[in-house]
Amino acid sequence: MSIKRFIYLLIFIFSTVYTYSEEIYRITPNHVQGIYYDDIYLDLKASSEGSLKYYFTGNKCNSEHPFSDPLYLSAIDGEKRTYKIKIFLYKNGEVKTSGTYTYVIDKTEINPPVILPDSGVFNGDVEITFKNTGSMVKYSLSGENTAAFVKWDGKPIVLKQEKVQQNFTLAAYTEKDAGKKSILIKRNYVILPETDKADSIRVYSPVEGTFLNSQLLYIDTKGFKWIRYSIGNNDPAKFGTTYRQPILFKAKGEYTLNIAGLPEGSTSTVKKTIKFKIKSSGKEPDFPLSGVYYNTLKISSPGNDYSILVDNKIFNKGELVLTPVTGGKTYIPVRIIPKDNSGEAYRYIYIFDKEVPGTPVINYKTEKVNRKIEISIIGKSGFPVYYTLDGSTPDNYSTLYRKPFYVPLSDKHVSGSIMIKAISIAENSMKSEVVSKLVTYDFQPPDPPETEINKICSSSYRIKIKNTDENKVYFLTDYFGEDPGNPSEASFLGSGDMTVNFPEGYTGKFIMNCVLADSSGNFSEV
Repeated sequence: MSIKRFIYLLIFIFSTVYTYSEEIYRITPNHVQGIYYDDIYLDLKASSEGSLKYYFTGNKCNSEHPFSDPLYLSAIDGEKRTYKIKIFLYKNGEVKTSGTYTYVIDKTEINPPVILPDSGVFNGDVEITFKNTGSMVKYSLSGENTAAFVKWDGKPIVLKQEKVQQNFTLAAYTEKDAGKKSILIKRNYVILPETDKADSIRVYSPVEGTFLNSQLLYIDTKGFKWIRYSIGNNDPAKFGTTYRQPILFKAKGEYTLNIAGLPEGSTSTVKKTIKFKIKSSGKEPDFPLSGVYYNTLKISSPGNDYSILVDNKIFNKGELVLTPVTGGKTYIPVRIIPKDNSGEAYRYIYIFDKEVPGTPVINYKTEKVNRKIEISIIGKSGFPVYYTLDGSTPDNYSTLYRKPFYVPLSDKHVSGSIMIKAISIAENSMKSEVVSKLVTYDFQPPDPPETEINKICSSSYRIKIKNTDENKVYFLTDYFGEDPGNPSEASFLGSGDMTVNFPEGYTGKFIMNCVLADSSGNFSEV
């Protein structure tokens, strides 16, 4: 054997002897670190002879305790409690190894997701989001079939408005690790049919031309926030008169009619200009004036000296009968052309209004912090809505709804109810059904919780809350003497009878803050 190979052999022998003579020190718990949804007993084993000692981190006095029996790690029902344990392996008075182990006992009731917006009736697209979840959210728009639920990706869920009314039922729940789920909650959304977007101003009268009689200004205002008009060169958007009802132009002369309107949901105005002339004609045919009518109109023929065009079609049947269509609005232009007058005519416009307004929908939401109730009423576009707050039947002398409003409540009103009624009334006096909604409110908080603590043993205490009744108990805890803060709806949800345990070696000061919440969402003092 060569000297070089002999040296390699000696190195291998010595390294092998050293490896087998080195003792391995390891601490092995019977539970891996992580989250547990029930209490556990934590047992510790050492891989070599020696003694184990430990302390719970967070204690102001980190004195080590000898480990003998398994540690009981628990949480109050409804609580999430974290244990951080520093463990040491001693041999011959020397620390051979150590480690920090973290265990979470999670007995929290998983809060369902907060869905925004709440149930209601909407006249437009609806964007749905989930607030303050802290967990994975799954939702479905097609019933409660488990297979239909999908994971929310954090982006708004858009329900698009369409030509027909749509009804949606959204079901959702939150889910934690290991499949622990919250209760299922539902919201209902009604999306009204979309109306035609106003991209131009519809003027049924006047039209361009030269006429021998007074001309009616009639504009369809549906789909517009406002419409204004002016005569001459003035900008109608800035200096015009707001169009509210038909206007009859009687004065003879040439007109430059400028019209501007702001479509609903838009920031840009649309404009239109109509040029026409009113001339003197002497004796005018015995025809009804242009305007809005609600019943059948019978018009006698003006004689053989005139030609009659009804909706641009020649009429020669004697008596002219114009009949409204129930449930709608019709526009019938009539021209009477003297046979001896070239290019000039009498023009009339008859609007038959039998349109029925849709039934309005009342929505409300309660602001607990400000003690306010906000009311919103949605009606069919173009029809005014009137409402009452005293339970009486509304009519066109009642309050006109313009925008969402707060119900006037004095500081003395802490609970009660308000009957809201609404009706939609058209210009033709046709009315919708009267819709009613009883709005109940309760701003009176429950009394603070009355607690009683009884010692079960040296490491266990029973906490009883006497005045829970139908109230919910929300609480926060701290085990090292710090104030945990004021509980809220996002805090731990407890019960009227709870138990708190302290494992062997756990030292500190336990503080629990509790509040009661009633069914109306009012919170007591801590």
